[in-house]
Amino acid sequence: MIEQNNSGQNGSATLGDTPEGLQIEVHIKRSSVTGSQTSHIHEGRCDNVGAITAGLRPISMKEQDPNFDGDDIVFKTTLNTTLQKVRDHNHVINVHDARENSLYVSCGEID
Repeated sequence: MIEQNNSGQNGSATLGDTPEGLQIEVHIKRSSVTGSQTSHIHEGRCDNVGAITAGLRPISMKEQDPNFDGDDIVFKTTLNTTLQKVRDHNHVINVHDARENSLYVSCGEID
């Protein structure tokens, strides 16, 4: 997960198949902006983001109580798909700004 638009929200994402589906765990730096941040899997690459293919758990300081690891927010989502289906060099994980949903603050290419 690489920060975008000077957000400071670098991090990492771990993806793995489980009996329940594809588990995604994202660790990113906390935002200095208050509010919930949406996150999704999109088609495309970080420099050419396409359509949303799956929604991930929103990141919020209040709702759904994410875990904290130092300065990082940690959130997990399980999707009804497999790693093979998204590991095609044409999918990314994007985290959106809390104030402006069309502004991306962190992006990770799924390779």
